[in-house]
Parts: sequence; structure tokens; C-alpha cells
Amino acid sequence: MASEIPKHYINERVERAEFVEAYWKPSLDRKGLKLSTRESYGSGLERHILPAFGDYRIKDIAPLHVEGFSQSKSESGLSGKTVRNLLLVLQGIFSLWTMT
Repeated sequence: MASEIPKHYINERVERAEFVEAYWKPSLDRKGLKLSTRESYGSGLERHILPAFGDYRIKDIAPLHVEGFSQSKSESGLSGKTVRNLLLVLQGIFSLWTMT
């Protein structure tokens, strides 16, 4: 990985927005995603993911939280494709997080 994730992110309270800005968004650039894809991910993150998970620490978000998020987004009328894309964003964040 281009830059090591500091160990204090593992041991202390982490605001997911801080981690996302410092590590996840730059990882999208390294992956060479198209601008439109990065913008779509960013929009989903800002409009749906960050508000839904409030003050949770990343390490405290459990599979049941993600399942509840998915169900609530489906019930709110979002298309299946949009919900899957939001889950892909979450998966990318968690995958980067677990690389520490």
C-alpha cells in the first residue's frame, strides 16, 4: 500500500469521515477509477452512508448494521442497483480498514 495506516486508527476512536478522507478517497485515485465513478461513490457516501452510521467507530459497525442499512435503503425506494453500489462503497472502506 502506498501509505501505511497509522496504528492509532486501530486503538483510538476513529471518526469514519476522517478515515474516509485520509485513506479511502485517495485509494480510489490509485485504483484509476473514472471521475464519474468516484463522484458517484462520493455522493452515495455523503448522502447515505455517513449520515446512516452517525458516530459509530469503524471497528464497531457490525454486519447487522450493514444489513439494516441495506434494508432501509431498499424500503426507502432506492433501486437495487443503487443499494448494491452503496454496499460496494462500504465494502471498499471496510476492506481498506482491515488491511491494517
